[in-house]
Amino acid sequence: MRFYAWTLDYEAVLRHAQALQKATSLRALMEVARAAVEECSRFRHTWLAVFDPEDDDIVRVIGVSDAELGELILEHCPVIPAAGDLMIAEIRAQKRPVIVLDASIDQRTNKDIVLAMGNRTIVNVPVSLGSELIGMLGVGTFSDEGIIEPDAEELEALLVFATQLAAAFQRVTLQTVAQRVEGERHRLARLLDALQRTELMGVLASSVAHDLNNLLTVILISLSRVDGKRPEVDRRMIADSREAADRCREVVQRLLALGSSNERSKSPVDISRRVRDMVAMLRPTIPPNIEIRETITDVPTIAGDSVLLDQAVANLVLNARDAVGDIGEISIAVGMRDLDATFVKANTWAAVGTYVRVAISDSGPGVPTELKERIFDPLFTTKLAGTGLGLALVAQVADQHAGMIHCDSPPGRGATFELFLPAEG
Repeated sequence: MRFYAWTLDYEAVLRHAQALQKATSLRALMEVARAAVEECSRFRHTWLAVFDPEDDDIVRVIGVSDAELGELILEHCPVIPAAGDLMIAEIRAQKRPVIVLDASIDQRTNKDIVLAMGNRTIVNVPVSLGSELIGMLGVGTFSDEGIIEPDAEELEALLVFATQLAAAFQRVTLQTVAQRVEGERHRLARLLDALQRTELMGVLASSVAHDLNNLLTVILISLSRVDGKRPEVDRRMIADSREAADRCREVVQRLLALGSSNERSKSPVDISRRVRDMVAMLRPTIPPNIEIRETITDVPTIAGDSVLLDQAVANLVLNARDAVGDIGEISIAVGMRDLDATFVKANTWAAVGTYVRVAISDSGPGVPTELKERIFDPLFTTKLAGTGLGLALVAQVADQHAGMIHCDSPPGRGATFELFLPAEG
């Protein structure tokens, strides 16, 4: 029993409209079309052809209801020149169904294609969106299926379904284009990421060499102070040297991973202990007339990369040392900090949340106001022998941990660098 009659079965119309709305691909669209056509008519073969959006003199067959018919169309007529095709000209002019009862004798058909494919009856129904003809819904018979003359009810049903199909086809087409654009965007993003990793290998290697130099300095200074007359001091110096050497090995492992696209795994990090250990290890490199003040409270562990966090803290401490010179003060603090909406509104660099705050302050000359926005840029430095990589690395580590780095430097009153790392939970 057909779902359409002269008085349309609106429940069936709605059902097929809903099925079209759920279709998210051309294949799914054609499956709905096949089922609808078979239910509302005696035809068992369906195809969808559209005018090329870049050349409306070309009609492309883009959907076929069954594999055998698809192979025939792909072989003989996947693209149909509109110029000179009488059926296309008629459907363009009249925007109504074009019926060819017997393709083998109808003057409007291409006999070479008809002979190759075995067409008998062809019914092309216009697929229009508003006043714009975008394509044709085709149904028909082949070879020994014989001739089927569509009756008025079948034509009415096919016209209604073609109207429903037009909007669904446009939606699926736009979704396909959007997915293709998004896929291309992701492909280009991956390519750009790979190119940037390759391009920055030298810069990052210089950064790693910079960190290695800092750690090796700890080793050399510690070893130079070894004195056989002070065994307890010697043991501490040797322990510091071993710890620095272990961290050198971690930095080298990071260097070996620079060319990899894999993200480093994160694990629970006791940031308070790591900061204490790093400060203790760096003390031999800091002039004796620089006072170090520590306010390091125990905070919950954070999910992070301990090697990267060590490097960030080391760079901040050593930058503070360089800023102070031979005499002055460095303050190091670790604690919890809640940033609420009011704070974020007044400080656009911040984001609402609960953070572990690592702050390194110095009594140096501070950062000039005009340079604050540039100090985290790679290769930017005000030091004669600087690389411009230390603070850039800190900014990168903050970003990789979904955190923030901020510099507060009132004119002539030193500088405070705050590293905010999201608290777990």
